[in-house]
Amino acid sequence: MVRLNTEVSDSRSDASGRLIIEAGDHPSADRRFWVLPFGLFLIALGAGAIVGLFVYRSAQQSLISYVDLNLDAVARLKADQAYHWLEEIEEGIEVGVHRYQLANAIYRWRDTGAASEGAPADELVGWLARLCGAAQTTDCSLHAPADGKLWISYGFGSDSDLTRSQAMAASGQSEPQLEDFHISHSDQSRPEIGYFYGVRSNTPPYESIAVVHVTADSTELFRILAVGWPGLNRSFEVVLLQRDGTRSISQIPERDTGPQVSVGKARGPSAVGLLAVRGTPGLLKGVDERSVPVFAHALPVFGTPWFVMTKLDQSEAFGQLNAIATLSATAFSTIMLIGCLAWTWRRWHLLSLNANRLERLMLTRRIDYLARYASDCIILSDADGLILEVNDRAALSYGYATLEMKSMHLIDLLPESARAQFQDLLPKLQSQGSLIYEAEQRRKDGGTFPAEVSASLIDTDGKRFLQAIVRDVSERRTAETERENHLARQQELSRRLMTVQEHERRRISAELHDSTVASLAAVKLNLNAIAKALPASSELGTSIIAETRSLLSETIEQVRELCADLRPSVLDRMGLAAAIGSSAQQLKLRTGMDVDVQCDEFDKRFAGDVESMFFRITQEALRNCAKHANAKSVEIRLARSAEWIKLTIADDGVGFELDRLEQFANAGGLGLSTMRERAEFAGAQFEITSSSAHGTRIRVWLESDKAFGAAP
Repeated sequence: MVRLNTEVSDSRSDASGRLIIEAGDHPSADRRFWVLPFGLFLIALGAGAIVGLFVYRSAQQSLISYVDLNLDAVARLKADQAYHWLEEIEEGIEVGVHRYQLANAIYRWRDTGAASEGAPADELVGWLARLCGAAQTTDCSLHAPADGKLWISYGFGSDSDLTRSQAMAASGQSEPQLEDFHISHSDQSRPEIGYFYGVRSNTPPYESIAVVHVTADSTELFRILAVGWPGLNRSFEVVLLQRDGTRSISQIPERDTGPQVSVGKARGPSAVGLLAVRGTPGLLKGVDERSVPVFAHALPVFGTPWFVMTKLDQSEAFGQLNAIATLSATAFSTIMLIGCLAWTWRRWHLLSLNANRLERLMLTRRIDYLARYASDCIILSDADGLILEVNDRAALSYGYATLEMKSMHLIDLLPESARAQFQDLLPKLQSQGSLIYEAEQRRKDGGTFPAEVSASLIDTDGKRFLQAIVRDVSERRTAETERENHLARQQELSRRLMTVQEHERRRISAELHDSTVASLAAVKLNLNAIAKALPASSELGTSIIAETRSLLSETIEQVRELCADLRPSVLDRMGLAAAIGSSAQQLKLRTGMDVDVQCDEFDKRFAGDVESMFFRITQEALRNCAKHANAKSVEIRLARSAEWIKLTIADDGVGFELDRLEQFANAGGLGLSTMRERAEFAGAQFEITSSSAHGTRIRVWLESDKAFGAAP
């Protein structure tokens, strides 16, 4: 839509009317629109990272406190359970060991010389068997208090140096001595623990008379240590740690394969085992025998050289917290990034809108300038045809003042003869939206001028407007008229030239036939007379006359052929069909080519120029067949219908290449240009097609009304 006299409030203009945009409002003033959003995004991301780190550290400390409480609670529980288990076994064994009957049985056995067989030995073995009947006990043996030597046993009895030394140490003690954990001799997968009890005499001074060694199955102890962990942590372990930190027995929680026991040593200064035996209070942080960072809590088992230590891998303790932190950080970063991109897009969108607004303002002012000083008339009206705006050129061309035209209707600018055309074009304009047509326009003084009108409908702000661009085509009309008159004169001159040429051909052909051929025939008769007058003995004269007579006959024949080419007399006497048949017969006689001629019957002769046109085209086509086509047969068809006269000439020769055909025609070769011009001058249409597979076909057709006229 062309909007004239537009007021631009967001810009200013200089004295020449050029639009000036303020530098601050130009879109190039803030090309780095993404800097602020991404800068704030980085700041927010850094602040979020700091806050997130603080929250993570706080949550981590809370989690460590929670783990500490759980590890401490479990360690206390397991230490108490281990103590009570050991106390239960110890009490059961002590009841049997301190009975006076056992001491008496030992005396009786010793009095018999400590024989391995006999009633005293059997009695003593029975007492050992009753001791093994206590809970969890597996083996019982009797050792000498002086040197710890094995005397007698029920089950497996160890007589190793370590056992002897432990028996000797326990002989002088009033309390039972706990043996270290060891692997069962009968079952390599079963851990065991032993007690050494000193047996004293029944009478003062109550001296030690023997040492009883009782071995108990500690599998139940490890099972007790393994169960009862409040949670699903798979890395949790309960460890029995020796007080010197050089030996540890780890109990892995019960799983599908049952309790698993591993024996190892604490390694390195950060090992939680060393920290435990050194008495480090509270939660322990370090590595275990696997060199894996763990949290641990250790408590001593009363009455034993062992600590109960509970531990949990730090990676599992922080697993959920790290997953939540990672998910939160990812979600926060994603939300911030989406917000940053949305803000950046919004800023870009606003800047683009501002740039488009300024471009529209500049474009509107330029369009206003171009429309006002355009060389065409520009008229803007409402849907009813009431003129709203015009440019200076329109006011000048129609002879009205600008304000005067704004009070007029579009139909007032048309002469009476063009108003009906305008009313007829309105429905078409309504359906198509735009229309280009030519119509006369009326000036204020009553004069008219031809114009080309480009009309279009414009919808804006819910209203419909009609914009018309009117161009004065008086000069173009004059130039077109002059060009058409010039072409008409050229065509008329060409027609006259061909007509004169045909008349001249007819005259020359008649003179050659009537005078030249007749004179040559007379000369031939005179030669015959001379030949008769010569003596019979004159052989030389007779030979010369015979040769001259032969040359004269050939000359007469050539002159007749020339007359036929210039203007065959049969065309004037018998018409087009006979002339075409005569030319075809001559071609057949000269070349031996098969020529098929089919001509419809006509009730009257064609006009002279039409007959000449059809004959000359046929003559030129047959000449091309003989010289270039290398054809075996030619078909000539002259037919008529209700509306057309059609001439078709087709051969089965080698044809021509279509792209080279026009070059031959433009260069005047093959007479194609002459044939086309003859057809156009006569008002006929000319067409030629050619290919190596189908030969060449020439078609000429003329309206029947133009074909017939008086015979020449």
